[in-house]
Amino acid sequence: MPFGWLFGRKKKRKGMGQPPNREYTLQTMAVGYLVDYDMETWQVVEYSVYDYEGGYRTEEWVLRSSSDAIRFLERSVEYTKNYWTLTETLSFDIIEEDAIAILLSDDQELNELTVDGARFVFTESGNGRARVNGEGTGRHFVAHNFEGPEGTVLFIMQWGDRDFDLVGGEYVEEYQFTNILPGRLTENGS
Repeated sequence: MPFGWLFGRKKKRKGMGQPPNREYTLQTMAVGYLVDYDMETWQVVEYSVYDYEGGYRTEEWVLRSSSDAIRFLERSVEYTKNYWTLTETLSFDIIEEDAIAILLSDDQELNELTVDGARFVFTESGNGRARVNGEGTGRHFVAHNFEGPEGTVLFIMQWGDRDFDLVGGEYVEEYQFTNILPGRLTENGS
């Protein structure tokens, strides 16, 4: 019957199988992936692993929007539960205290920060190595974490004696990120 393939009988082609069925999630994203958040599409332009002393580990995806905004999506796991933060780089000028001077001081402790009248309380600090793509020996860091009102966070990252970064943002939920798809790194993301 020449038209048998139209009516349910299909001839198998060698080497032509179904593509693997894969569920795309935040924790399986890689460089180049696309994800929608807050009505905007973001592309993963970098992935890093933060290995803390004592065996604790976090992961970070650097996301770039079409308008070149940069955000850092971090995943930590405690007792099999994922915790996500979405942050961006901030200027130390927003902090009322001289945070860097206090961190460099031997006789003071940085227990809280004030930003626009909001109080951020120190929660923990730790040190370890940040490894891009989870490879190599990585770069040493010390992280100082602070929590503020309504799920807001600040992280002061110390990369050397006098090399500090400040990032701030909020806790987010996995369901807020949708349409996770693999993709190729675009020109502005490379």
